[in-house]
Amino acid sequence: MIWRKFHTYVFERERFDREALIITENISRRSTAGKARWQELEDQALSEGKFLLLQEDLKAIQAMRESLYSKENEKTRKVLDPDKWGG
Repeated sequence: MIWRKFHTYVFERERFDREALIITENISRRSTAGKARWQELEDQALSEGKFLLLQEDLKAIQAMRESLYSKENEKTRKVLDPDKWGG
């Protein structure tokens, strides 16, 4: 599922920013309280037309994007954004 979110982050950034609900809390979904809190966040996301994303998953997505657009991936950059990178 992270790949879909990665795709949205790279190719539909405005949509990602509008629809992502970033979870910065440390929630243990093993405890009763943690399960209840997670359910609250899922309900909130659903009611707002958003999706949940853990902070650490956002960091991973950002790192993957940085790698994708790194200097070492010049051909990839040109394909993804030819106007900006001279493709």
